[in-house]
Amino acid sequence: HKILGSTPTLALLDAIDDEYSGSRRSGLLTQNFEYKNVPFWVEHIAPQELRKWASDLRTWNVKPEDVQSRKHVLSNLSVLPREINEKSHYKKYSEKRQIALDSVDSMGTKLQDWTANDQWTPLMIDERTTEMIDKLIKRWPDPSS
Repeated sequence: HKILGSTPTLALLDAIDDEYSGSRRSGLLTQNFEYKNVPFWVEHIAPQELRKWASDLRTWNVKPEDVQSRKHVLSNLSVLPREINEKSHYKKYSEKRQIALDSVDSMGTKLQDWTANDQWTPLMIDERTTEMIDKLIKRWPDPSS
């Protein structure tokens, strides 16, 4: 499978966020958006390196390989302002969640829905995948259907 770069991934997350909001706003990206000045960075919710999550995974009774196999799926990604992303990078889930919660109100994006959970399990990632795919299909329906 191919991993998208941050720019196309951010565009997909922006489209999903637009669908969550009912397209009542312009989304994460403004019309005058320049990618070199990106206000948000794509962040893995479950990090690419799970070392600091080992105790969380044991507590949640989750196998590391089950999270690892989902690390690059769209639903394991979120967007965070650059400074928040830098603070939360590779933190334990509870720490990452709290950092995001402290900034979520000012961000106003449904993409931070993961912060409502006190854990981040493969089942939650899979459920979010289904929801996000539904949003993308609504945004770009198959004209042949």
